[in-house]
Amino acid sequence: MHSEDDTERSGRKLSAFPYIGSKTYLAPWVVEHLRDHETFVVPFGGAAGVLLNKPRSHAEIFNDRDEYVAEFFDVVRTEPDALASAVENIPYSRGLYNEWSRRFRDPERDLADDRVEEAARWVFLRYASFSGRYGQRAGFATDTPRKGPQKSEIWARVPDRIQLVRDRFKGVAIECGDYSTLFERYDGPDVLFYCDPPYVEEKSGYYRGPLFDHAAFVEALDAVDGHWAVSYSEPPAGLADLATAVVERDYSRSASLDNSTRPERLYFSYDPTNAPRFVNASTAQATLAQTDGGRSVSAGTERGGCDE
Repeated sequence: MHSEDDTERSGRKLSAFPYIGSKTYLAPWVVEHLRDHETFVVPFGGAAGVLLNKPRSHAEIFNDRDEYVAEFFDVVRTEPDALASAVENIPYSRGLYNEWSRRFRDPERDLADDRVEEAARWVFLRYASFSGRYGQRAGFATDTPRKGPQKSEIWARVPDRIQLVRDRFKGVAIECGDYSTLFERYDGPDVLFYCDPPYVEEKSGYYRGPLFDHAAFVEALDAVDGHWAVSYSEPPAGLADLATAVVERDYSRSASLDNSTRPERLYFSYDPTNAPRFVNASTAQATLAQTDGGRSVSAGTERGGCDE
């Protein structure tokens, strides 16, 4: 399992918060294999690692069944200044981590009474939890005598990051439901679903909520009319037979206990070597200029940019 905890660890790529299985580091690799589409749907949103680091599609839908995840991005969209201020006022404190992590795990209590404060406390727990674990108390991630940015230093930069995430999430629809609902609601010929479900070998305590039914997911995927790309390390039964193509690369699991390397695989309903590629604004503009007698084309929004 991998958790990207800051933009320093992932070059200049944008990360919303540390999260087990985040694809922030792998985002450029994923994006280069995406086929052309009008609507981009992320049924397993998590930290939005791919969405935050790809050019805009005409329409984009982010979904996560976890209400805390969905609410965080909604607060980022609607009240970014208030959220940044609340985060700025939270010290990197073991005492607060212990208090709020107990409250977070208590089904009888809310993390806070106010939605902005709740989002601020929740994202603090994401940054302060050891190895980015989510489903259980993992311990406080302390500063260490190592080179590079410390945990407290990274936390101090989060208010600025909130504004960056807010800017990218303009025009993104935010949903909170099961992936099957997203398949039914948005399926169509010009739709691309990028799915990053929990790993088959997930362990108790990595994720919040019930264990994931991979067999049901493969069955639901088989009924999708649009296009899809799915991230897995070890695929569930039936996915390889369902896919048209698969690509893979090695990936270091910095959040695993043994710091081992594992294969990361992308399964597609299309052949990424033959399908029309999803292009960014500069590529689209260059193509437009070539087909319009070479006249200059003024700079515009990214490909298919939404009204904002």
